[in-house]
Amino acid sequence: MADMITSTDLSRNLSDILTRVQHLGESFTVVRNGKTIASLLPASTSSDAARPRGSWRAFAESVRHLSIDPTFSDDLAELQRAQGPTEFREWPSS
Repeated sequence: MADMITSTDLSRNLSDILTRVQHLGESFTVVRNGKTIASLLPASTSSDAARPRGSWRAFAESVRHLSIDPTFSDDLAELQRAQGPTEFREWPSS
């Protein structure tokens, strides 16, 4: 069942709401002036998407059987070199 949220609350808490949708599988019904205007739900339509995720320990246990590619760290290093340094820009002021 979707939680109801006003459009004002959605705009004030957008990042938090999107995190809850993405990582916890929560759904929201957006209301403006007492009328339903939108539904916010996870993009995936699989039945697993709506379930909260497990712990990192459970995840690690579930992938323990996979083999480790010994060149993986080399691939990561190559990707980092190709990206170059991170550039932090100042947020524009109004």
